[in-house]
Formats: sequence, structure tokens, C-alpha cells
Amino acid sequence: MVIFSAFSHAQVQIISTTRLDEIKLKMPVDSVNQLLEKKISVKESKYEFSTDTIWINYKNDSVRLVFSRFIDEKKRVQTSLQNIYSASKSLKTKSGIRAGDNKFDIIKKLDGRTMRIAPDWYFENAPDRKLYSSIVLYDAVNDNILLFHFKQNSLYAFENALSVSED
Repeated sequence: MVIFSAFSHAQVQIISTTRLDEIKLKMPVDSVNQLLEKKISVKESKYEFSTDTIWINYKNDSVRLVFSRFIDEKKRVQTSLQNIYSASKSLKTKSGIRAGDNKFDIIKKLDGRTMRIAPDWYFENAPDRKLYSSIVLYDAVNDNILLFHFKQNSLYAFENALSVSED
């Protein structure tokens, strides 16, 4: 007799400094629309440099996408993906880091890589702000970062973004 489970296992998605599964940083909004097979509306702005944040459902997970408008070298206004955030339990890194992992175990696993450990600035005005921290992992090759967000030293969210150059 074969018994089928009523529970479905969430598909594991890989997050890195450059992507969340198939969604890649620097993707033009049209390419994201094509990947998602739906139209994302990015707010038009009178400013050359502006951002727009959109929450989507991607493979049954809530994901925040931040798009940036900029002028390219041909003087055209372009809109592309600059930041991806998710607190999904189905995410993991190529090295196996996933939600619920302990901050200190992650530091050991990332030893030898360039990183910064700090309080999480998202919660700097929260009464319980001391419970929140983050690790920023730097990727000099791709000029991106991968952020690990913690509450009470337990990983609860990932975020990858383009590095901000200081010229």
C-alpha cells in the first residue's frame, strides 16, 4: 500500500550575492516581467535617479524587489533591479546557510571572507533594537553584497544588493 503525504515540501531556492534563484540583480524590469510572466508596474518619477519597492509572490514566497532608475551611457532612462529581500524559509546559500542558522556558526563558515558584523540599522529606533544584527558579506568580483539578518542571533532573512561605490 502506498501512502501519499498531504504535505508538500517547499522548493529550495538558492540566494547568492548576485541572485535569488532566477531573479538576478541588475535585471531590467522588462526581463523581470518576462521571468515572472506578469507585468510589474514601476512608478514613474520626474527624477532621473529614483527607486521603487515592489513586493511579489515568487515560487510561493514573499519577495521584496527594489528597482532603480538611472541614466545610461547613451543618455536613456533605464530601470533595473538593485535589491532583493526575502525572509523565506526555503532560501539557502550555495554553502548551505539557511533561516534559523546561528550567527556564530555562520561567521565560522564564512571565515576568510570579507564581512562586517553590526547592529541592524532597520531597527535602530526600535525599543528591542539590541536583539537585531546583520552580517554583510562583500563580493568584490561582482561588486555586490549579501546581507544576513538576525534576531537573537538566529538568521531570519536574506538580502542581496548592488554595492554602493564611494567615488
